[in-house]
Amino acid sequence: MELRKGLRKRLKKSDSGSGTVLGVVLVLAISVVCYVILCAGNYLICSSKAHSMSEQIALSVAQELSMYELSLPNDNEEQAKMDMQVKAFGRHLCNQADEQLNDADFTLKSCEIEGFDVQVSIQGTPSMSFLPRPIRVSRAGPAECVPRNR
Repeated sequence: MELRKGLRKRLKKSDSGSGTVLGVVLVLAISVVCYVILCAGNYLICSSKAHSMSEQIALSVAQELSMYELSLPNDNEEQAKMDMQVKAFGRHLCNQADEQLNDADFTLKSCEIEGFDVQVSIQGTPSMSFLPRPIRVSRAGPAECVPRNR
């Protein structure tokens, strides 16, 4: 009983409305935390989609290049000419990929071809415009067969 009386005395001495202010501050703090989580999630989703698209484009261009190389005649005398044809075909494939990305919220920053290896970088646009635009890079190409260490 004495505890209740002491609590009542302290509550009567406290400022009126302080509980309301504390409640408003608490709601505001929770709102800010939720907004930060929402922004981070939006950025991570955009980054993940950009990475998936860059991997998909790099793999498809590398596969098309290797199929194109197999269709060329195996003539050592015209190797430089064939390399130029493969590079031109690779640029054509990169241009096609860039046209397909124009419909989405992603842009093809670069598409570099070294032999039959392809390196693609994609920049995503998050739905919240003030967030930074993530750039993801992927590389694909035929792997050389090497014997395992014994």
